[in-house]
Amino acid sequence: MPRSKTRARIRAARLAAGLGCLDPERTPGRMGHWYRLVWKRFDAYVKRTRPGTAWASRRERNQAVRDAIERWLKAALAEEAGLGPDR
Repeated sequence: MPRSKTRARIRAARLAAGLGCLDPERTPGRMGHWYRLVWKRFDAYVKRTRPGTAWASRRERNQAVRDAIERWLKAALAEEAGLGPDR
């Protein structure tokens, strides 16, 4: 939310003109911050699930993190759709 009445008025005017961000929680800065947090948590998850694994390269480790995020996202979307984990 805007931190002041002035910022709230400016935001309302920008929204009325079609120039503003509809959701203040989804600004580019906050989305970038959220993505970095998700990346760090999945990186820690991959390290925990594969202890002692020496990655051949940074690219390989990053691909493992991307794969873990993809599996999580597919499972979350399937659960949201009501399909369950076994379908």
